[in-house]
Amino acid sequence: MEETLDKNFSDNSNLQLTPDARADLFGAYRWMRFMAITGFVVLGLSVLGALFSLRGIRGNDLEGLILFLGMLLFVFLGFLPAYFGYRASTTGMNAIESMDKDELEVSIRYFYRLMTFYGILLIITISIYALILLFAVVKVF
Repeated sequence: MEETLDKNFSDNSNLQLTPDARADLFGAYRWMRFMAITGFVVLGLSVLGALFSLRGIRGNDLEGLILFLGMLLFVFLGFLPAYFGYRASTTGMNAIESMDKDELEVSIRYFYRLMTFYGILLIITISIYALILLFAVVKVF
């Protein structure tokens, strides 16, 4: 894939952004930063919820432990997209304000990681749905 990209884009290309494109990209980065910060807040509240759920666990309460571990899994899975989105947005906004090509590359790299994470998560979700459908069909017949 990268070889194909290298063939299509040469180092001599002079990609430039128009003022409208810069404004739109800056606006998109602002929304991305807002969503990332909101993600961090939700994750913080989830950690608090997980800690409060620990208070309810008494003895060998398996359901409470499963709830706690599920919430921690949610926090772990939610941290990466929030972090990648925040880093992409802050470096992207700085790059647009200062017209820094290197910082824009860093921003695009974090955006690539964010989209890769979402793509892998989507593939996993579709696979789980396919397995559920397969088991449902097998159980019917």
